[in-house]
Amino acid sequence: MPKRYVQDLIDSGELAANLCGTLDPARTHVFLCGNPAMIGVPTKHPETGERTYPPSVGVIELLERRGFRADHKATKFVGTIHFEEYW
Repeated sequence: MPKRYVQDLIDSGELAANLCGTLDPARTHVFLCGNPAMIGVPTKHPETGERTYPPSVGVIELLERRGFRADHKATKFVGTIHFEEYW
C-alpha cells in the first residue's frame, strides 16, 4: 500500500468526507503537532518579513491556500491553524 499523508487526505476530500463536512476556515480550527518540516511551519525572513515554506508542501501551506491562517506567536496573532513544534 502506498504511503498516505494528511495532505493527500485534504487534497482528495477524504478528510472532509470522513469528518462529515468541509474544512471551512470560518467554522474550523486545525490543531497540528509534529516536526516543523512535516507540518510545514514557514520561516520568516528577519529583514523583509517574507514567509518561506519548506520545500515539500506541508499541512500549514495547504490549509493557508484554502483561507486558513496560522497563529503567529511573535505578533500574538491567533489564527485558525494552531501548531506545536515537536521533534
